[in-house]
Amino acid sequence: MKNEQLSGGTSPIRPSVDDWLQGVWERFYVQYAVPAMKQHPEASALSQLQAKIEEQLKNSLTAEHYQLVLDWEDVKNRWHALEVERMYELGVKVGIRIQQEYDQFTKLP
Repeated sequence: MKNEQLSGGTSPIRPSVDDWLQGVWERFYVQYAVPAMKQHPEASALSQLQAKIEEQLKNSLTAEHYQLVLDWEDVKNRWHALEVERMYELGVKVGIRIQQEYDQFTKLP
């Protein structure tokens, strides 16, 4: 029932700021970040380098060790994604706060 009014009530039910930011972040990422990375001059070179390193790892490590590397990489990627997400969230919150302060300042006599 997000953003819907309670029957018989006048207050809308709104998603939490975190829910709202998560949706904004996901739409932003899909719409802007992914295409921007594909157009970045280093992206193709990094993808090729990553594929080369993965092939070397597969050929030189046991399956168990290779899986450990993949697990480690997954944790590092999720950690980095969390960092980026939290920085974005903080930036939005700071931006909202600055806008609120500015609005109050401009309303002064």
